[in-house]
Amino acid sequence: MSKSRLEAFSDGVMAIILTILVLDIKLPDKYSWSVLWDAKMQFITYIASFLLVAMIWNQHHQMFLKVKKINGQVLWANIILLFWLSLIPVAAGWYGRNVFSPEAGVLFAVIVIFFNLAFLWLNHCVEKADEKANATRNKRRFNFLSILSLIVNIAAVFISYFFPPFVLIATFCNGLLWVVPIQLD
Repeated sequence: MSKSRLEAFSDGVMAIILTILVLDIKLPDKYSWSVLWDAKMQFITYIASFLLVAMIWNQHHQMFLKVKKINGQVLWANIILLFWLSLIPVAAGWYGRNVFSPEAGVLFAVIVIFFNLAFLWLNHCVEKADEKANATRNKRRFNFLSILSLIVNIAAVFISYFFPPFVLIATFCNGLLWVVPIQLD
């Protein structure tokens, strides 16, 4: 089975998700700097969400760079990853309108946990489908960053009950963890 259709589909879905993120920023009809300042949390949430999706796209690209063959399990794991990513604009829009809402913060953090788990599963499926490609050259670094990222995301769920803006902090921290993609051979 060819990987090119999976990559093209994933690239398209992620591009649409990134576009939808910006469309949810609603500015009032008034024109002043103070109105723009009032929407600052929507912009900050947009930046964090964009960084998150871009980071996943980058890692996804790195994962499939050397892969020659995939199977149905890889296709389904990829679809599940895209499903969780597609919920980011909804959660980011709700959270961006009120970053002090525990419910919105928890929803955002839970969605991030699920796409974090989906990405790990996708990596596992890719490695099983194409053992010669060895999806990640630096397995120890990948595992360490994945576990650290998951811990940060789980902490964000619990901390956001008491301090909802922590979800933004956790999102930026995760972005910094993965800003340098794990390179392939």
